[in-house]
Formats: sequence, C-alpha cells, structure tokens
Amino acid sequence: MSNTDSSLRERGEHLMEMARNASTKEDWKKIWEIPRPDIAFTWGTCWKQCVEYHVNDFASEVAFYLDVLGLSFNAFDPNYAMFTSPDHAFYLAVTPANDDSPAVTPNTMRVEFMVEDIHATVEKLAQRGLVVDEVSQPWGENNPMHIARFLTPNGVGITLWCMVTAPAAAEPEAQTSA
Repeated sequence: MSNTDSSLRERGEHLMEMARNASTKEDWKKIWEIPRPDIAFTWGTCWKQCVEYHVNDFASEVAFYLDVLGLSFNAFDPNYAMFTSPDHAFYLAVTPANDDSPAVTPNTMRVEFMVEDIHATVEKLAQRGLVVDEVSQPWGENNPMHIARFLTPNGVGITLWCMVTAPAAAEPEAQTSA
C-alpha cells in the first residue's frame, strides 16, 4: 500500500459518508467502534507527539507562544523551538522557513486548544495585547461549545474551545402566607 493508494481514499470516503448520515448518538457510536488495526508504533519516552511548521518570522512566532500564550520551551535553539503545555500533554514546534522547507501559508492550518474558561482566557490574551478575531461565541444554536479564534504572527490559526454551560436558574423564593 502506498500513501496514495486508492483504497485509503475509498475507506476515507466511506467514513465520511457514515458521518454525513449520522443523526443519533447510536449512529455516532457505530462510527467510533469501527474496527481498525492497533497503533503502528510504540510511544517514545521523551514526548509523544509534536506538530511542527515552518515560518518566515521565526522570532515573532517564538515570542508569541512564549510571551502571549505562555507555553514553555521543551527544546530551543536559534533554528528550532518546541513548546509544551504545563502538563507536557501537548507539543508544538516552529522552525525558520528555508528553500527546502517553505513557510506555512496563512490559514492553511489551525492549532486548537480546549480551555476551561474561554471568557477569562480571551480577556487575559487581550490584556497581553492579542487581537482576537472571533471572540467567544456559541459554535451553534443550543450548543454548549464556544469558540474564539485568532492568528499567530505568521498567520497560523488558533482556535480556543470551551464547554459553556448555562448557569442554573435561581429557585423562586418560598412564599409565606400570613
């Protein structure tokens, strides 16, 4: 099987058709329970995953992840920066673009974070000077998922997600009769 094998496209199209037709929780459960092979590798001991992309303005991208988002370095040198979350569950790396590795073009990829309090997060980012393009709003009608979106200095999209539940309605005060 090659990376462009038509059977991969057919399998993917079949999965997308199932998703298009899913309308109930049971339908979605069938999709998630589709048999698939075991994972093809054993995780390493240092870090488990990292998304890497190349940028034209390496210095700005490094400062953005460090000073605006507050991520920590996992590895750093003048041509490579790997960032991680406080619990080391997430890794992201940036490198300077060159002739062999051109910069990612704006809006060709998105990095998404699930946050606990989207409103407080957006406020903190605004205090750090970040312009949030799409301020926290519901993902859809009657949907508890809220999103906020902004761009890194090199145009990579960042989406914040949060489950926002409506506050419980206050119970009416007990009426007393005299």
